[in-house]
Amino acid sequence: MLTRDSLRRLALLSCDDPSPLHWQTRCRVLYEAFQALCYLHGLTPQVLHRDVKPFNILLDGCDRALLADVGLAKQGAAESEAQTHFSTRHVQGTPGYLDPLIVNGLQHSTLTDGYAMGITMLVALTGLSAIGLKKTCKALLKHPTSPERWQAPGVPDAKAGVWPADVVAAMARMASSLTLEDEEERMTLAETLRTLETIVHEAAQGDAVADTAVGRSSAVGGQPTATSGGGMAPAAVTEEPRECMICMSAPRAVRFLCGHSVCCLECLGDIRARADRWARLASDESQPPHERNEAAKKSVALCPACKEPIGGEVAESGEAVGAAPTFVMQAPPAAAPRLMAPVATAVGHTPVGQTGRGRFRGRGARGLARGAVGR
Repeated sequence: MLTRDSLRRLALLSCDDPSPLHWQTRCRVLYEAFQALCYLHGLTPQVLHRDVKPFNILLDGCDRALLADVGLAKQGAAESEAQTHFSTRHVQGTPGYLDPLIVNGLQHSTLTDGYAMGITMLVALTGLSAIGLKKTCKALLKHPTSPERWQAPGVPDAKAGVWPADVVAAMARMASSLTLEDEEERMTLAETLRTLETIVHEAAQGDAVADTAVGRSSAVGGQPTATSGGGMAPAAVTEEPRECMICMSAPRAVRFLCGHSVCCLECLGDIRARADRWARLASDESQPPHERNEAAKKSVALCPACKEPIGGEVAESGEAVGAAPTFVMQAPPAAAPRLMAPVATAVGHTPVGQTGRGRFRGRGARGLARGAVGR
């Protein structure tokens, strides 16, 4: 949502009438902002943003999201890695995005940042102001799959294009779950990120299929056809490799078995080397027990995105990984063959073996470890 001040500043940059972002772009921007926020929350010591709102999500020339303005951000104590909240003497933040937990308890946490993200998501969905937005969108939040029960103006923003029904339902559920009054019932940022990545990934796949179909129908003898305006149809644009989300300088070159591609080979080596150092400390009997216990928790190399152990093998590596989606669903591991005693077969009967069931993760990736300034 663009405020008057935003429009005034854009006008100074000769952008007097910015076009509204398409729903796919809005979802991707939210996803990338969630990545940055999860990165801050995953730091040691932990960092809380404390002023998440659309105004603080900037876009670069490629419409990539940058989570900005950390003027109210607060860092936990270095020795307090298990800290779950930070107390404050004064209520600070932006009206409409302030969690009641802050107003009533003067305590900031990852949940209060998540509340602000939930309101931001609802603003992106409806294009309305955050003040009183949950009340305005009461029908939408209560009946996300029943458009006939929604009440204007609390409906999806038509300026963003035609919102798919499943995307609206998912967005409404996430916004509602992130802003529940009962903090114990709220959706975690990690779960929200996985849902958003699924939306973004499926939308990108749909575009790729559509682009392929258009390319085939417009090609005549291998040559692009002329457009209605007399020009030639634009050639397909090759996506540049995505940057490593850790060093933010080299291209991503490795995909873990969990399906995430977030780092380069050098940073993968650093992740494993760091885990090895913690493992050696955990096995050092000369160290105090509490330090060994803490070291043991960090002695396993984890995916920066979903925190699953990465193991000694990778799903794929090389230059092609950098241009591929951040998350690619991996096939479930093959079930180990079961040893069975010989079974005598009777006439008309055959021995039937048991087949295992693989379990897919239904939703894609968690808080990709991005810095607060995007890719």
